[in-house]
Parts: sequence; C-alpha cells; structure tokens
Amino acid sequence: MSDKAINLVTLPKWGLAMQEGTIIGWHKGEGDVVAEGEALCDIETSKITNEFESPFTGTLARIAKPSGSVVDVGDVIAVVTDGTVDNGEISNFLANLAGTQTKTAAVDSGPVMKQIEIEAGAIAYLETGPADSDHAVLFLHGFGGDHANWSFLQAEVPTTRRSIAIDMPGHGASDRAVGDGSPEALADRVEAFIVALRLKRLDVVAHSLGAAVALHLCEKTQARIDTLLLIAPVGMGVRPNPLYVRGFLGAERKREMRHVMEMLFADPDMLGRTMVTEALALLRDVHAREALEKIGSHLVDDALDIGEDLKFVGERPTEIVWGGADQIVPMPAELGRRLGSRLVVVGAAGHMPHVEHPTLVAKVLRDLASFE
Repeated sequence: MSDKAINLVTLPKWGLAMQEGTIIGWHKGEGDVVAEGEALCDIETSKITNEFESPFTGTLARIAKPSGSVVDVGDVIAVVTDGTVDNGEISNFLANLAGTQTKTAAVDSGPVMKQIEIEAGAIAYLETGPADSDHAVLFLHGFGGDHANWSFLQAEVPTTRRSIAIDMPGHGASDRAVGDGSPEALADRVEAFIVALRLKRLDVVAHSLGAAVALHLCEKTQARIDTLLLIAPVGMGVRPNPLYVRGFLGAERKREMRHVMEMLFADPDMLGRTMVTEALALLRDVHAREALEKIGSHLVDDALDIGEDLKFVGERPTEIVWGGADQIVPMPAELGRRLGSRLVVVGAAGHMPHVEHPTLVAKVLRDLASFE
C-alpha cells in the first residue's frame, strides 16, 4: 500500500494455509536505505524460516513490528518512505489508517483437507480450483513429507485450474497401506485415486520419491499426462542418500530429527520447528513407521535403470529441477548431460527448491503447463 512518499510493508502470505508469522530479526534498522528486493527481515512460519525482501526502494522509516512479534498476514510491519516524510506524518498516517479500517474476519485458512476411499484405504488430499474439472495439476511429495510441502507452489496455480496435492500412502492423513512399499506399489494406489476422482488429464508435479512414483504412473494411468515437472527426482538411475533415509527413520528426539532434516535445505536455518515436530509425530504412529520403513528400504536398495526412466522424458513435455546443493539426491553429472535443456539447476537450493525458491520453480511450472 502506498500514499505517494509513504509505502506500507505488510506481512506476506506464503502458501495456502499461512495465517501468521513471527518476525525473527531485522536486517535493516530505522533510517537505513533499502532497495527493492533487498533482504528486509527474517520471518518464521509454521514450516520454514525465510528472508522477506523489501517490496520498495527508499528509507526504512518505521519498524512497526519488532523482532519477536507474532503478526497476522496483511498487517503492517514497516514503513518505507522516500526520505521526505517526518515521524509525525508517519504516525498520523498510521493512526488514520487504523481509524478507517476494521479488523474483518480472520485470514482465510485456505482449502480444507478431503479424503477419498480407494480399495487400499483412504487417500487424503488438498484441492483448489474447480472441483468438477477432469483436468488437474497433481502434486506428489517426497519421502517423509506431506501435501503441505507444496503449499507455496500450489498457491501459484491459477484459481481457474484444478490442483490436487495428496498425502502419499503411508504419509500424512492417508492410509498406511503401501503394499511392498515400492514406488510401483505406491503408483498403483495413486492410479486408483485418479480413477476415483475421474481425472482424465494431468499435469504432474513430483518431488524425490514422488518423482519415482510419477515415472511408474506414466505407464499405469489411463489419464493423459500432459506434462511432467520432476524435482530432485529419485529414479533415472538416482537413489537417495541412505544417511538421510536411515537417519530420518532412526531419529527419536527433536535434536536428532532436526540434524537429519537440515540436510533438506541449502540453508539449514530455513527448517521450521513444525516440520521437525510433525516428522517425529508421524514416526510415533507404529503403522506409519512400518510403512515408511518399507518405502525407505526400496529407496535405498532398489536397482534403478537410467535408460528405462529417461524414455518418459522424451514422450511428453518434461522439465527437471534440481538444487545445486542437494545433499539427499545429488544429481549425477552424466544424467545432467543427458537431460540437456530439460534440466534447470537452482544453484542456491538443496533438496527442496520448490520450498527454497518457489517463485523460480513456479515460473518453470507455469511455462510448462501453459497457465493462463
């Protein structure tokens, strides 16, 4: 919001479900000059901690919310001016603004989780867009994750396009039945989900384990897969770092799990407390643990055929996004050469480029799936 020389900086909404954030610290002080796109402060959400970049160029004239403040999405956290406005004018502007605005309903918490029964058990999913459309963007997360890993990227899908982020079998709120735990067995259950929702066309976005499932889905599903966006994919001759998989399954305390999950990010400080807590809670469910142990065993031990999986890259529009600092599924140089122009490397990202740099990955998806 702006009134000529006065620009209001508000807490952004990162992802579908974000309602508030905590100001962890300010990179700039009052009176400092700040450029548009320059790091202004660090904000912690329930999932991650990340830098918030200034939307304006000017002087940081007022910090409205100091470090440690818990702030609702949309609330003013700072004022940036062109340097010609004094403190009295800023205070009057903010007072008038408060007098003309009333606190309406709470921030929309976003779409509600749904479940659908398939033969192997319930699949939980988060859906946006027109529910009657048979064409959807389908998001498949990685090992130990859930639908919320896609919160940032799913928010970038136009409201005119149906999007569905599932909890993979054995994960989140979905049933714990995973068959033998192989990507192929998981693909069978995802295919049954697609049939149950009567989806006929798909743009598939899949991360890590989800990418291995997506490659099997290319062979199984009766729905037409228009495009594939694979992020740090398991498959194509690549398997995950066993230290991560075994460390995740073996962690019993927050400190242990945090140490393991920090491997997900190029900047380990991005890891939010809730991600750690939710991972431990999942493992304390004995049936979920058994399911993840089956899945993890296949991820670490299965033989993978690079040529067999690469054929799907040639059959439809496909992009592969990889973090240049990925410690969990590092990209082999040979595979990079074979992927050629279909590969996008995000140098400053680890295993979660769709969380670390969602704007960049959203552009890849938007161009690939031809969002209007």
